Amino acid sequence: LRDPGPVVVMDLGHTHTDVCFLENGRCVFARTLSTCVASLPAGAQALARDVLQTVAAFRATGGAAPVHAYVGGGGSAVSGLVPWLSSQLGLPVDAVPLPEAAGAYEGLLAGHMRAVALAGRCAARGKRLDLLQGEFAPRRAIGVLRQHSTLIAGCMFAILVAFGFS
Repeated sequence: LRDPGPVVVMDLGHTHTDVCFLENGRCVFARTLSTCVASLPAGAQALARDVLQTVAAFRATGGAAPVHAYVGGGGSAVSGLVPWLSSQLGLPVDAVPLPEAAGAYEGLLAGHMRAVALAGRCAARGKRLDLLQGEFAPRRAIGVLRQHSTLIAGCMFAILVAFGFS
């Protein structure tokens, strides 16, 4: 999903819909909608309206027009949903491309697209997932430890003395 322009990724769930905008593989905007697959077919227009409003909100923050949309989640298997969304959004819409999984059928993968994509990303890199990087990296962890080193040493000493008496 490293298309050059913004890409919309929708997780169509049975209780809510998550909409995420990616630029160069990184999330730049996200929103959770209360409109979901359980409201279909009666709520189809509400789903289209909510997704279009989310696209407009993304554009209002200075984002460029999305060039492609991907759908996944349990609701992506609803018959005719992908072409209908494409006509409503005016974008090409496809199922989320997920890595191959031996013994799993496509419906299972689509229903668990977030977990499958996360696992596939880690497997492709041959690394562990590290959430403590980028904007999630702690900025002052070592400084805080140094600041409280006397307190930490005192607590460790008290634990060792208590352990010696037991």
